[in-house]
Amino acid sequence: MPVNTLLQVRRGSSSDWSTANGGNGAVLGAGEIGLDTTIDRLKVGDGTTAWNSLEFVSVGFDDIHTNAGSGVSVTPVTDSNSQVTGVSFSTNLAAGSNITLTENAGQITINSTGGVDTEGVQDVVGAFINATSGLSKRYDDTANTFDIGVDSINLVKVGDVTASASEVNLVDGSSAGTIVNSKAVIYGSAGEVNATTLQIGGTSITSNATEINTLDGVTGGTVSASKAVVVDSSKDLTGLRNLTLDGDLTVNGTTTTVNSTVVSIDDPVFRVGGDTVPGSDDNKDRGVEFLYHDGSVAKSGFFGFDDSTGKFTFIPDATNTSEVFGGSKGELDATLDFSNLANVDITNTHINGSAAIAVSKLAASSITVGTTEIVLGNSSTSLAGMTAIAGASVSSPVTITNSVIDGGSP
Repeated sequence: MPVNTLLQVRRGSSSDWSTANGGNGAVLGAGEIGLDTTIDRLKVGDGTTAWNSLEFVSVGFDDIHTNAGSGVSVTPVTDSNSQVTGVSFSTNLAAGSNITLTENAGQITINSTGGVDTEGVQDVVGAFINATSGLSKRYDDTANTFDIGVDSINLVKVGDVTASASEVNLVDGSSAGTIVNSKAVIYGSAGEVNATTLQIGGTSITSNATEINTLDGVTGGTVSASKAVVVDSSKDLTGLRNLTLDGDLTVNGTTTTVNSTVVSIDDPVFRVGGDTVPGSDDNKDRGVEFLYHDGSVAKSGFFGFDDSTGKFTFIPDATNTSEVFGGSKGELDATLDFSNLANVDITNTHINGSAAIAVSKLAASSITVGTTEIVLGNSSTSLAGMTAIAGASVSSPVTITNSVIDGGSP
């Protein structure tokens, strides 16, 4: 009867093996077998290499074979330490009826830079997914529908894009090229989308093809008939005609030019010199500069307030130097009303008979000559009451200076 002999190998947990020998790992003798009881894997020592640097014993692939004539060879994939990390097939693998991938502890990951090609197999979802929860049904190639087949999906994640069940349901029943209430937008085969009502910011916007086509062919900065108005990159716009504004108009710029034959202004008063009261004297005149031609040459005239004299002036042939006007004063052709000359002192004034000043216009007025007051009457041919100058006599005459008394015909 053979002797029962118990042969045991050196063994320990993963922690025991790796922490032995000062943290470098235990050193197995040449040919000595060590068992990691935590993961049930073996290592064989060489007498010098510590446990942490030894490779676990791997299963060889020499006994893996394929059907004769299939043309498929199996090659183990190893890392730099000759550690087996996978299996490589020399040609496409024909699966027959199906391939089953099972992983109870985690997830199955397919890494492919070229994507996953189903070669037109519509049951790809059912072929790759067989989970105890979540997606459980496949694409129905008869009904042309994708049946999730579960009561609730908490989260569907594709890359970094997440969507809830209610968001996914928005796609259900959507017709390509047609917008449906509370549904996702799917373009038609020609890239078209038909919508009865479009909302932007919660406000419904309706438009037909004719209205949208008004934008077609619009050149920025140039107004075209029956087209939308679009300013150019400098916010400029030309070609606009017959503009009516119902509100206020403010023009900010250096030069404002109005080329109009007739200009009508409701405001009875023009304000010039600024839109606010100046804080200091800018020494500029205020008024109207006008251009005309006298038949020989073009000229510029001015009438308005002369800032240097503080008086109203008229210059028919003016020069404009930074809004300060110079030139000879012009004459006024107008009828003057002297009825308001009562109690007005007239000094250094030359009045003669050819002045055609109607004395009747000076009725009930008086003129002071020196210290003597001359009262004028209502007669246009005589000065009423002027039979003598009060206080004057042969021995005490009155001297009138700086005056001309013309005895011509009235």
